[in-house]
Formats: sequence, C-alpha cells, structure tokens
Amino acid sequence: MNIEEEKNIISCIKKGDANAYRKFVDEYSEKIYVFVKSLLASDADAQDIAQEVFVKGFFKLDKFRGESSFYSWLYRIAYNEAMSFIRKNKKILKIECSTDIIERIMDFPDEKGYKLEHDCLIERLKDSIEKLDAEERFLINGFYYNNMRICSLSEITGLSESNVKVRLFRIKKKLNKIVGRSDS
Repeated sequence: MNIEEEKNIISCIKKGDANAYRKFVDEYSEKIYVFVKSLLASDADAQDIAQEVFVKGFFKLDKFRGESSFYSWLYRIAYNEAMSFIRKNKKILKIECSTDIIERIMDFPDEKGYKLEHDCLIERLKDSIEKLDAEERFLINGFYYNNMRICSLSEITGLSESNVKVRLFRIKKKLNKIVGRSDS
C-alpha cells in the first residue's frame, strides 16, 4: 500500500468511516504480528500485543502526522508495546543465536583455530545477551538477526541513526567484554 492510499483511508476514517480501518488491519496485521513474534517467545502474548497495536493505532489516529508511512507508525507502536510488555512482565526478548550471528557480533578471525573457542562462546553469548536491557536486545536482534537497516532501527526506536550506530558498537563491545573477549 502506498502513502497516497494510506492518506485516502485515513481521510475516510476521519470522516466517520470506521470500517475503512479494516483495510489497514487486513494489509498490515500479519507483518505486525510477525515482528512482535520475533521479539517475544509466547505466541499468545504476540497475538495480544499485535491486536493492541491496531486498537491503539485506531484510537490515536489523530496523532498520526503523516511524516512516515502509516505502517512505519504502526511498527513503532508495536515496538513500544512489545518493549513495555517485556519490561513490565520481566520477560526476556527472544534472541536467536546462530553461528553467523555469533561470528558477526564476536568479530572472529577467519581461522580454523577459533572453532573450539567459537563453539564454547555460543552459550556464553546467549547468557550475556540476556543481561542486556530490552532496547539493547532489540537493537542486537534487529541488526544482526533480522538484518534491519540502521535507518529502520532509528525510525522504530526514535534514536538518531548515529545514535543507533554508537549503541550497536557499545553493545557489541559490552558483549565481547562480558564473554571474556575484551581484545575485540
């Protein structure tokens, strides 16, 4: 859906056609759910939060300024709702630690001698990620696991692009230090 279509739908909603909002739900509900599910371990929690995103989006439509796409605005609501849920319920942000992500975070040299060390560090890194706060885990997850661009992370979190880069650098350095690889 392009921005003009979104503007037309929003105009219809503001004129009293609440059913027009259904087009947004139909278009974006699966994407919002998948995003929230990537952050939370529980399918039921992800479904609840995804529904809440659309409810909040509808009732706060007057606050949508149109500076970005409606989908980006919903995505930001989804991020805020998920982070709030994680903090409030002391849940752990779901992180998938695959070999290639470990290598990107830990800056392993391309040498075979690091294979054993690499295998041992996977578990230590998973434990270390759990010690990060929710926003740090989101940035690591988004950048390294979901391959999100810096500009997307910036838009979702409300941080500047340079701040996202600095935060990722510091988080990476922090993880290396926690797992005992402070030479990175």
